[in-house]
Amino acid sequence: MNGRILFLGIGEDTYETLNEAVKGKLYEVHYASELKKTIDTLHSALFNVAVVDITSPDINGLLCTQRIKDLFPDIFIVVLTDQNGVVEAVYALRNWANDYLVKPFNAKEIAAVIEKNLSLRKMYLENIRLKKEISEIYKYDNILTQDPRMLEILEMISLVAETDSPVLIEGETGTGKELIARAIHQKSPRRNNEIVAINCGALPETLIEDELFGHEKGAFTGAIQQRIGKFEFADNGTLFLDEVESISIQTQVKLLRVIEENEFQRVGGNETIRADVRIIAASNVDIVQAVESRKFREDLYYRLNVVNIKVPPLRERKGDIPLLAQNFLRKFRKKLHKDIQTISEDALSVLMGYHWPGNVRELANVIERTVIMAKDPIITADEIGFLVNPTSSRPHNGFNFTMSESLHEVRKKVVETVEKEYLAMLLKRFNGSIKLVAEHSGMTPRGIYKMMKKHGLTKYDFK
Repeated sequence: MNGRILFLGIGEDTYETLNEAVKGKLYEVHYASELKKTIDTLHSALFNVAVVDITSPDINGLLCTQRIKDLFPDIFIVVLTDQNGVVEAVYALRNWANDYLVKPFNAKEIAAVIEKNLSLRKMYLENIRLKKEISEIYKYDNILTQDPRMLEILEMISLVAETDSPVLIEGETGTGKELIARAIHQKSPRRNNEIVAINCGALPETLIEDELFGHEKGAFTGAIQQRIGKFEFADNGTLFLDEVESISIQTQVKLLRVIEENEFQRVGGNETIRADVRIIAASNVDIVQAVESRKFREDLYYRLNVVNIKVPPLRERKGDIPLLAQNFLRKFRKKLHKDIQTISEDALSVLMGYHWPGNVRELANVIERTVIMAKDPIITADEIGFLVNPTSSRPHNGFNFTMSESLHEVRKKVVETVEKEYLAMLLKRFNGSIKLVAEHSGMTPRGIYKMMKKHGLTKYDFK
């Protein structure tokens, strides 16, 4: 069947012409003479096109087109009229109808109009379907997963997105916390406004307040003009505070006030500025421990932690690795114009066996580098063999010794290898932040720099 056609209010003058037009077309055709029966018929079957004769004395043609379109917006409506009813036909066309035809017409003309509207409706519905698919992908900002814990997070996104409650996203570096924040924003009523992201850990303490609240002209040396802060930029939208635990206690006090009062003052200003902002914060460290050590205010923690989302590391959802790896392959082969078709089973086994201290971000990096270097259409295990490099933070699988080495030399080799792996792991976890690595390891920043120099590492390798 090529389509369901409904004819409404058709008089004797056009009945034979319409019959001839649909003859042999494999249409399912229904005739109706009044609005109520038409509505009942439409409810019982899905029609593609309705042809309404608005000159018929038996029906109110304009009312019929309005009612049909209101109740069944996916139906395409063609109105039939004569020379005296062109004005009404144009009115219907502007408001409810999709096409019109003026009497007298022949069977070929009306058949062409019906075919055209069947095709247009098919394109219309396909466009809606594609837009819905694209919208769903964008809503989750390309978060791909089949892991039960991640699927629960996606369900949580749908629940919390409709609210304005603050959200705290916790997880290791590279797990996709910002993707989740953007997904929440995209599904929220604020989606048509900005989501403004700020990496608090990447800014010195002296600049974070200025970045958040802005400053007035002359507020300090070098403030030659007024500067708008991120809170003002995010008005009626969402502000994403990444590495929120790195904000100083002094600025935390001001941040708490903004969250509670929705108002603040620029640095060096007296004017109180209101901003309607939804806060989403993220942390890659144990923020409860930061509260207990008095590095993070307890009241701010509870204010941010209204809804808590804990993102599992990639090593705890290894079932996602093939899915993500193939997705990154599609992305980078297009970006880099490489004819690479797939990743071999052996290569996937290598990826599955690695523990991914850098999480999804590291996996993306690995696939991109592999695509750059690959020479064949299929990525092999050998082509990702650089994962065995100690600086990749691979779990210790043993050391290469010789019988001629003394115990002292073996011990030195073990210590240096483990030391280098441990340091690389921390640098990756904290995105190259010497301050956070020092705090976590109990060393001084100077000691960290000295150890990095010893092992040939730089913080820029882990940014």
